[in-house]
Amino acid sequence: MIKRLWTYARKALFWLACATVAALVVIIVFFEVVWNETTSIKSNGFLVSKWITTPWRGAYVAFDIPAELDTVCGFCEVMVKRVIGLPGDEITYFATAIEVGGQRFELSPEAQELGLSPARIGAVVPAGHVLAFGDTPTSIDSRYSIVGAVSLQSSALGFSAPLPSKTRLRTIAEFFGTFPDEGDAL
Repeated sequence: MIKRLWTYARKALFWLACATVAALVVIIVFFEVVWNETTSIKSNGFLVSKWITTPWRGAYVAFDIPAELDTVCGFCEVMVKRVIGLPGDEITYFATAIEVGGQRFELSPEAQELGLSPARIGAVVPAGHVLAFGDTPTSIDSRYSIVGAVSLQSSALGFSAPLPSKTRLRTIAEFFGTFPDEGDAL
């Protein structure tokens, strides 16, 4: 009886290991890890993929930071924002806000101080684009013309992953003495 239970347990562990390896292969082949280096989104890490082509409300979109923002956010490689406006969604403009997907996003005084102008995308979100917003009112996102509508051609869609921040990873690496040299990527 015990021998038969052990045989079943070994088989179950074998198939669990196979499923874990298969899941890791899928993640490695189809997804890229992207870190959020600002406070505009609450999560730190994201799994994004160019293979995902159909956006959904609440997905995360990663895209290259506009060159004009290099001086504001010199340490950021990509922007990560939450998809709120889908292609065809109506956009309503107010003097101090933009509304899309049933949500209203106020323009921040800080962004106006930086000289960022409100986006004027049109009456609806264009085909092949999404409107993406941060979780904080001071986020630089689709509210402003510098970001505007995010092209799905030059971005990657995905979801939040429970990953530590780059700062936390750096602390762990320093603790173990394995922190890369200045020129190496983390």
